[in-house]
Amino acid sequence: MEKAFSSDRAVSLFNIRMLSGEPFSWKDSDLVYEAFESLSDAVCTNVSEESIEDMIRFSESLGIAFEQMGRIKSSAECFTIQVELIARNKKLYGDDSMQMAGPLFRAIQSRNHYHDDDCPDLMKYAEEYMEDAFEEVFQSALSSRRVLRFDPVECSDAYLSVINDVEKILDEEKPARIWDRKKELLDERGIHWRTPAEMNPNVRF
Repeated sequence: MEKAFSSDRAVSLFNIRMLSGEPFSWKDSDLVYEAFESLSDAVCTNVSEESIEDMIRFSESLGIAFEQMGRIKSSAECFTIQVELIARNKKLYGDDSMQMAGPLFRAIQSRNHYHDDDCPDLMKYAEEYMEDAFEEVFQSALSSRRVLRFDPVECSDAYLSVINDVEKILDEEKPARIWDRKKELLDERGIHWRTPAEMNPNVRF
């Protein structure tokens, strides 16, 4: 008998954590990444209608958690998985109760956080699933893809390998100028990170 995706240990712990209502932070990193591994594994194995619906909901929750942690590359992966699963659910079971417009918009926005991405893979799913409505959603998301610019170094393995330690120090110190202190701590670790103020010189923060 197939094990329900929602009964997975990491997924269950993540859902319990979600109920706290507190935003996710570096302290939750291990749990969130373990839960993401569970989702990735399940996408390849679980194909029941119930499992897919659980995974669709969970991929959104996980994407939001990564967003709150500032791990936008991973949140983009989760929202992309959500769109793929919605299309897969309709193809396998004819079920279109899981609407695609919101997840599609989130996926496009998160994938354009650092670099321009026209998302042709998502367009393929959306065109088939949403028919005439897909172009309006797509163009709306692409036209507002980046209001602010952020340093793409945040996607690098070097940055991700030290950011938890840096954020732990920031939590403990609670500096008045958090971006400046973050930049200093990253510089000490050999990573040149540009603050949002540096990336958006014409914006007043």
